[in-house]
Amino acid sequence: MSYEIEYQRIVFVKDPELPLDDWDNKLYAFVEQGSSNCYEADTNRRSRSWSLIVAGAPYQIVREICSRAGYTEGGSLTLRGRRTSPESYLKLWRKCIANAVPVTELRQRTSITRARLVLHKEKPELKSWDQELLDELEADESWHRGKEHYGNPYLERSIEGAEGLDGWLQARTYVFVSHSYVL
Repeated sequence: MSYEIEYQRIVFVKDPELPLDDWDNKLYAFVEQGSSNCYEADTNRRSRSWSLIVAGAPYQIVREICSRAGYTEGGSLTLRGRRTSPESYLKLWRKCIANAVPVTELRQRTSITRARLVLHKEKPELKSWDQELLDELEADESWHRGKEHYGNPYLERSIEGAEGLDGWLQARTYVFVSHSYVL
C-alpha cells in the first residue's frame, strides 16, 4: 500500500508589510510531496513535485491543513516517510504560516517557474462566458498554448511573483480544466 510523503512545505505571503490576516493580503501554501511507490527512472530517487494546496486567508489555509492532518492519523500522509500525529502536523504548518515568506522568493525557494492549465480534450459544451474567458486567456501574451499533455491541450504561463501566481489561480478557478499544476 502506498502513502504520500511530504518533504517540504512553505507559505508565501503576497505583501509582507501587511498583517497576515489583512483582507488585502493573501497567503499561498505550497508543499513538495510524492508517492511512496513512485521513483524517477534515471536516478531511482522517489518522485516528488511542488503543489499549491491552498491560497487565501490564514483561516482558509488552516482549514485545508486540518483536512490534510486527518490523513496522518492512518499513515496515508507522512513527513519525510515518518508517521506523525494530526496535532504535530497542524503545529508544523502553523509555524510555516507565522514565518510566511514574501511571494517574490517563490522561484528561489521552490524552483517553480511556470504554471499550467490542462484543458479537457473533449470538453463538454462550454457556456458562452467560459468560452470568452478561454479566448481571453489565449489572447493574453503571458499565456502560451501547448499542443498536448497526455493527449490534452494546455495553456502555460510564467510565474513572476504574486501577479503571475494570481493570474494562474484566477484562470484555474474560472476556466474548465481537467487539472492544473505548477512546474
